[in-house]
This record gives sequence, structure tokens and C-alpha cells, in this order.
Amino acid sequence: MNHRSLPKVINGGSGVWGETAMSAHPAISKEDAAEMVKYILSLADEAQKILPVKGSFTTKVARDDRGYGTYLLRASYEDQGYKDLAPQKAEQTFVLRNAKVPVHGFDSYFNVNKVTLEGESIVTPSKSGAYMALKQIDLRDIKSLKVFTAVPKTEMMAVGAKIEVRLDAPDGKIIGESPFIEPSEGFLAKPLNIELIPTDGLHDIYLVFQNPKAEGHPLLILFNTNFKSIDSSNDDEKVTLEDYVGKYRMKGLPFEFIVVKIVDGHLSIDAGNQTADLKQTNTPDKFDDGGRGFFIFKRNEEEQVVGLVLDTMGVKFIGTKE
Repeated sequence: MNHRSLPKVINGGSGVWGETAMSAHPAISKEDAAEMVKYILSLADEAQKILPVKGSFTTKVARDDRGYGTYLLRASYEDQGYKDLAPQKAEQTFVLRNAKVPVHGFDSYFNVNKVTLEGESIVTPSKSGAYMALKQIDLRDIKSLKVFTAVPKTEMMAVGAKIEVRLDAPDGKIIGESPFIEPSEGFLAKPLNIELIPTDGLHDIYLVFQNPKAEGHPLLILFNTNFKSIDSSNDDEKVTLEDYVGKYRMKGLPFEFIVVKIVDGHLSIDAGNQTADLKQTNTPDKFDDGGRGFFIFKRNEEEQVVGLVLDTMGVKFIGTKE
């Protein structure tokens, strides 16, 4: 073999293999250098047939995803070896976490109670200085943290708190802070946007709940958390009640259809000549039927509502939107 790359392998140089210079290998014979060049060229040919080393890949949301899915990206490589050379292998895995983090999905908790209330996952910090933490979060281009809270004064004797967002430790640098969240009546979650100081790199994130005057009372209820990036659209504002309106063909019920419509600014259903109002919960696309059951609407890959699940006393009935 008399390839123009042979002198580069033996003497070193650049311009053949790309921008990176080839180290000199003066001890290698021309015959061995020729075998090396053949091997490298065979890898290049094979790579073109399988997948380019640079490009893009579009992910798809699983049909049963509830809005909190995580992508696990695994990149692996193995060549076929050449003669006496063993195959070369390499592998790396990346976890792409969802911007929406369920409150039961944090990595650690201190003086924070995890509770399930009527099918909803919530947390309640029990004293001032309580915290919950996420490990190794990439904060590049993250501009804010949206939280959903309630401070039931009568029902829980909750006294309120402010939420601090700290880096790497419960007493670490504060990169965001909410105003004091005052007590109110009821369990209805209210959104609150916490602006964050621009921060690069991977960091542990601590949500620290502060109220030095709590005196043994619970502080508040936290329902959901959602990180917002600089270029992200406000997905919450895109969801409207009109998304759910329609006629759903049901299976397993004594009536064939459930009709969903908007009445006086909220969702209402007509099922077998029975009507009921639906109350939105703190879970996306999930509505409460006055304590009798839950209506969980399903979306396709284009985020269009295409069906629903009626969950009543643990029994589920499936419906398809007409």
C-alpha cells in the first residue's frame, strides 16, 4: 500500500486526519504503518454506513407520560477490530431530566414530609430551615423556578414561609428567593415564579423554607416545581379548557359517550344524562369529579387531547375522543 498518509503516520504531521496533529511513530515499519492506515480507513467507511458522528435526533414523548418523563441517552461505539487488533469500545450515558420535577422526585429531604393527598403528591416542610435537594442540575440558561404552593390557615394551621434557592448546600449561595407566602384558606395551589441569578455548570440545588416564627407549625404545601429556561415558551399558558372539550366514546360503562364542555368558565361533563362539574387538580390534565373519581385526559405526540381515563375507586374506564 502506498497511501499519502503513510509518511504522516511515521513522521507525524497534520492536514490528513483533520485539525488534530498526528504524533510521530518513527519505530513503526512501513508495513505496519500501512496496516494502520487500512484499519483507520475501514472505520471511516463503516461509520458512513451506520450513523454520522455529528447530527441531531428528535425524541418522542411516550403515550403514557404524565409530563415528568426523563430521557436516558446512551452513546456506544465498537469497531470490528483488524487482524490482531482487538475491537475498540467506548460508551457514555447522559440523563436528560425533565424541567418539571415532581415534589416526590427530589434526591434528599430534611424536615420535609412527603404525603399523598387524594392521589396528589405533596410535601410539607415542618419547620424553618427545612429543605429538599436535587443533585447535579445543569443550570445553564435556566432563568426561573416556578412552584405551586398553598398555605391552608384553617385546615392545617400553616403559617407560611419564603423559599430560598441555594447552591450546593443548605447554607450555600442564594440564587433566587420568593416573597413571603402568606396563609390563606383552602388547598388550591397558586403558582409562584422565582427568578434565578444566571448560573453555569452542574450544581446541587436546595429549596430552603424559612420562617423563624413558625413555632412548631407546618409552613406550607408544595405541589409542583418547574424549571424555566431562557428560550422556553410558557407551556402552562398554552393549556386551555378548550383542549378538553369534545365527545368521548367510552368502554365498559352503561352509556356510550361522555361529553365534555365549558360551563361558566369551568369544565362540565354530561354522562348518561347526568351532569357534573370538574375541578382542576395540580397534576397536568387531571380533573376531580367532586370526590367521586378523576378524569385524566390523554394527549398524543402533537400534544392534542385524544382520549381520557375515568378513574373511580381504582377502576379505570377508557375513552377515545371523537
